[in-house]
Amino acid sequence: MQGKVCGQEHPDYANSLGNLANLYYCMGIYEKSEKIYLECKRVREKLLGDKHPYFAECSSNLASLYFDIGNYEKAEPLLYIAKKIWEISYGKEHPHYATSLNNLGNLYFKMGNYEKAGTISYRIERNLGERS
Repeated sequence: MQGKVCGQEHPDYANSLGNLANLYYCMGIYEKSEKIYLECKRVREKLLGDKHPYFAECSSNLASLYFDIGNYEKAEPLLYIAKKIWEISYGKEHPHYATSLNNLGNLYFKMGNYEKAGTISYRIERNLGERS
């Protein structure tokens, strides 16, 4: 509906796509969710560029889906995209940046790469210690 009202190259359409993809993801309908996340990512990249926080959000959501279905190779680059954008946009003190580090740590732990997981965990602890 949003696509018909605003057009398929409108931010509100991209937001609707993201919400619909989230719904399918929560329902466990991963194939539909993936397809819609990819379309959301495409529209947001076209409208906002590949360095915008909303593009990072879509990338992170898609990475979460890939993580949950065990497709770690597809999840990893998307998590790095989100981390980099959030670091530049918000800084290392922002919750989105911390979440991106946590997600990467979980991914590496799940992949059995405990050295990388530990390195990321250390970075999180170090950042928390600097704020205390």
